[in-house]
Amino acid sequence: MIIKILSRSATFNGVRYNTNKVEKEKGELLKVANFGALQGIEKLKPQDYINYLKTYSAGNTKVKYPQLHAVLSCKGKEKSKEELLSIAEQWLREMGYGENPYLLIFHKDTANNHIHMVSTRVGRDGKKISDSFEKIRSYEILHKILGKQQDLQAKKHLQQALKYSFSTHAQFKMLLELKGYKVSKEKELYQILKYGRKQAEIQTSIIDRKILSYRVNENRLQQLKAMLYKYAEVYDRKLQQKVIQTINPHQKNPAVKYYSPFSQALEEKLSLEIIFHHKGKQPPYGYTIIDHRNQQVLKGGLVMPLAVFTNALSEAGLTEQTAPTTKANTRNSFKNTDSFTLEQDNTFLNVSDLLAIQITPDADDAIIYRQQRKKLRGGRSR
Repeated sequence: MIIKILSRSATFNGVRYNTNKVEKEKGELLKVANFGALQGIEKLKPQDYINYLKTYSAGNTKVKYPQLHAVLSCKGKEKSKEELLSIAEQWLREMGYGENPYLLIFHKDTANNHIHMVSTRVGRDGKKISDSFEKIRSYEILHKILGKQQDLQAKKHLQQALKYSFSTHAQFKMLLELKGYKVSKEKELYQILKYGRKQAEIQTSIIDRKILSYRVNENRLQQLKAMLYKYAEVYDRKLQQKVIQTINPHQKNPAVKYYSPFSQALEEKLSLEIIFHHKGKQPPYGYTIIDHRNQQVLKGGLVMPLAVFTNALSEAGLTEQTAPTTKANTRNSFKNTDSFTLEQDNTFLNVSDLLAIQITPDADDAIIYRQQRKKLRGGRSR
């Protein structure tokens, strides 16, 4: 997030600039604070606010440019207007403007959500509110506010992760990594890190107990199998690469993320998030399913073999009989026509997306798939 204090003014032209945005439906007046009896009057005009601010500021004629006009902006839509409103209120209070009359206007005419703050630099006591090291203080205060919010958000995400059932430590960490966190083990604790600082922590023994209590829901497993094989008949399963660029779009050896129309449809329609495990630009060797509706994490191979999921049947030596017998797949058999190919889609993502795909490989999955390939090769030789 960024905070920017705009050019000074003696006429409070920031009021009219922002009310014009509201009139053109490019902005929304979120809050009017400390304007006294003026707030009880309906259908106020911009000049009414300006006159009040001028009268309020007249108590100190030494302040030639009494307007405070600042903008608080986030990247894209990562903060809602309600979140920006809360941050703006805290920022004004910490900067010394909390008891002054002020307007908060949300703008929705750009790619980045942002909120404008208009107030006066003259306080209730007639003294000028300090502007010493204003730019430095404004960021220090913003970071302080965000730090508190990030800690609360991290604890919330941690509690949400613990509501899921999972069978390995890697799966638990994956749930948090997908939210942009890095999970680091320190003695008997997992430290939840973001933006270079610890946001939360949890004892590893708690995760051990969660794993010991893990049981596969066989009914749900069969439901998932039926749904996946049904959707596999409709959507393209051929894998594609999404190139991850975090800072420099021309950087060497950028990371990639794998997806397919099939995996995207599962997430959009069934809330099944698919995480492919791979090294560098090598094809995936396994995948994980996060069943958000039932709050459980599953090894993908339990539901559908990777070769079927990615339509790489011929490469793995699998046949259509891999699929379970259901009403969906008895009507139409899989057509083994597409070989395993990759299509590149160069897309720029942020740092949280990069964190989301850099997941520690699950050794169990690698072993399982290696054993399956050996059995299949042995079967063909006979």
